[in-house]
Amino acid sequence: MSKFTTAAPRSFDHPNAPIGREAITGTLIRVVAWTGWLAKGVVYVLAGVLSLYVAGRAFSTTVVPATSSEASPTGAIVEVGSMTGGRPLLFALALGLALYCVWRLLTAVLPGDTDSQSIAMRAGYLISALIYGTFALTAITLGRHGSASVDGNRKVRDVTASVMHRPFGRVVIGVVGLIAVGVGLFRVVKAARSDVADELTLYRLSPTRLRWTRRFAVFGETGRGVSVALIGYFLVRSSITSKSSDATGLDGALKRLAANSSGRFVVLAIGFGMLLYGLMCIETITHRKLPLHESIP
Repeated sequence: MSKFTTAAPRSFDHPNAPIGREAITGTLIRVVAWTGWLAKGVVYVLAGVLSLYVAGRAFSTTVVPATSSEASPTGAIVEVGSMTGGRPLLFALALGLALYCVWRLLTAVLPGDTDSQSIAMRAGYLISALIYGTFALTAITLGRHGSASVDGNRKVRDVTASVMHRPFGRVVIGVVGLIAVGVGLFRVVKAARSDVADELTLYRLSPTRLRWTRRFAVFGETGRGVSVALIGYFLVRSSITSKSSDATGLDGALKRLAANSSGRFVVLAIGFGMLLYGLMCIETITHRKLPLHESIP
């Protein structure tokens, strides 16, 4: 159960729903959250498709060919820009991702429990806000400069190289990598326990829809968890070898993994996982728990 639902929610579906300013605030939060989740879902669906493409190419040849499509959320944003009428779509996606960033900031700062688990969740929400804020900026950059080059793998390598040149830089990269591995494993464990609905209100779903939502969530969280752990693994490896070139983004991690015959099945699973996660985000937009509290001004 979500740690941010201990206080009685003040929203339109609550028996004592208020009117006036607080009701308007609740509506705005709904719009922000739902639009943000829609944009996030679109990004993950596209990232999943691109990952499946990497796996498909790997199965069809003994050498993983270089492609212009980056199998990652960043690559998904680039693909949107390459579509017919892509620039307006990029700005729409940027707005949605920015709203998701705002939503995560809200979930991090709104009143709620203050135990260690809640604090950890809030820290995770802040990190999520930073990540999706970066995605939003990427979409805006591509929308304004259609020919702009965006390479998530190179960005990770450049940041890693910059940090490594500083005192204790290798240690910092190693710690960040270990944290990423831990976060990834945490998501996989959550999926294994079917503990994937802590931010969802599922009682309104039909039994069939509930069953499929849980399945999508389990496979989706597993795929996301493995992908995050992979990035962390290459960061740790970079820290150990002192080579910033060993660090890479999701796209590079998947292509390195796909170069191994058994690793191709992992890439395939990650692709399906991200695709299903994106579909789950879109399908459950109106069933997201909103931490609306008595203290909202």
